[in-house]
Amino acid sequence: MDLDEGFYGGSFGELDDYGGIAGAMESHRQALLKATTALQGGTTYVTDPPSLTGGGALRMQSIEPILQRTIPTDEHFPFYNRIAQSDANPVDEYTVYDDIGGFLGGSFQGEIDDIVETEGNYERKVLRVKIMATMRQISLFLENQKSFIEVQGNEALGAISVLKRDCNYNMYYGDETVVPNEFNGLEKAILDKNDPELIIDAGGEGLDSGGGEILSLSRAIHDDGRFGLATDLWCSPLVQLHEFDRKLDPSIRVSLNSIGPAGIMLGTPVPGVRAGRGPVKNNEDIFIKEGQAPWEGASAKLQARVVALALTPATIASTVAATGTAANKFQAKHAGLYYWGVEATSRKGNAPTAVSAQVAVAAGQKVTFTITNPADANVTGYIIHRSRKNGANAKSDLRKMVRIPRTAGATTVYVDENQNVPGTSTVFVGDFRPSDTGINLRRMGTMRRFALYPTNKLMRPWAHFFFAGLRVSKPLHFGMVRNVLPGGALWKPFN
Repeated sequence: MDLDEGFYGGSFGELDDYGGIAGAMESHRQALLKATTALQGGTTYVTDPPSLTGGGALRMQSIEPILQRTIPTDEHFPFYNRIAQSDANPVDEYTVYDDIGGFLGGSFQGEIDDIVETEGNYERKVLRVKIMATMRQISLFLENQKSFIEVQGNEALGAISVLKRDCNYNMYYGDETVVPNEFNGLEKAILDKNDPELIIDAGGEGLDSGGGEILSLSRAIHDDGRFGLATDLWCSPLVQLHEFDRKLDPSIRVSLNSIGPAGIMLGTPVPGVRAGRGPVKNNEDIFIKEGQAPWEGASAKLQARVVALALTPATIASTVAATGTAANKFQAKHAGLYYWGVEATSRKGNAPTAVSAQVAVAAGQKVTFTITNPADANVTGYIIHRSRKNGANAKSDLRKMVRIPRTAGATTVYVDENQNVPGTSTVFVGDFRPSDTGINLRRMGTMRRFALYPTNKLMRPWAHFFFAGLRVSKPLHFGMVRNVLPGGALWKPFN
């Protein structure tokens, strides 16, 4: 507010002299103007409101009424928006029929031969719908400020974004064996099915420039015994940019029709990959991550929350075996010195990271970790991190490798044979047609708001909640490329 304009020059109009009532008003105006614009402390102009004294404390504040938001909007939740949603019960029972029985060509027989008995494969499944909720509260004083934003509406928008963000992320990576309050995500459904043709390991490298992995998964999903159709792939923004846009062979790119033949040149965006049964649409999602660092490198507010949670950290001891198993993937190019970190995790958050001693790993070896389970019953699992090869003994040099459940007893054992590469991401491929019902977000009602009881404070509390679970009822219609390191990644596990 401009004081000169607010107190003068408005409805009173211009005055040529300061006589009479007009003169007295002008005299008061000048005194107030002097008091509210005078230097505080003699030589320094103070702008911090709590430090103002005297007339300066009466000065109008220039708080902008438009909040500059840095929050996700609906476009940032593509997986949540794309997956078909349907109503569910608290315990959602269904049956998977994924094998018609017999073997290929096995129904032929002689004129009087016994008829060969065959039977399809049925699996009874149970989906437990999980509760997602976030609490918000604002003071009545803040709610009634007229010079600021409409706070309650903004907090409601933030709460909805939290639920959508967590649901979107969990639909990829949720694992109820690690955190029982989560629902299982697509990655776990694929790993549990463990079909070798539907799980391709990039081994900490980039994708084939000829799209080999995507074409192989598309063929496998459509193959005999699976009978699916690969319609979409989901990847991180870095994988989209460096492994598809800048690298994919133009011959298998879906063209950007709006810019003509140039739409299939290297460097142009790739909206889809040409496969035998039709194009596989590319979708990038910011919630597909290239391995997150421990929380210690996060914002001060998140760090304060973790400290307040006071989860007991785990302790970690390691040993190196002479040789790994047949599944071992520590090759000569991976040999070097490593550190590992372990975060105890719960539904509320994670404990401080415990870091191992440095371990020298040679080709073909495996590293066995013994984690001492904390007495804290809230800890239900662990996040295992690993440093880059010959990296520093610093938490900032660790990246997420895998999440594992806590086992009963005094310890939890994890064996690292380089099957999970830190600092990499996953590309998911599958049949995402809503009409196919192979993947479905089952929910009880819509996302809703619930008023909470007020306390003895002038606060208005409420909660936003959502009951949901991801049902992957046709797991053979989905595959993935694991351990993908995009070309533009700044943190590289083996360099």
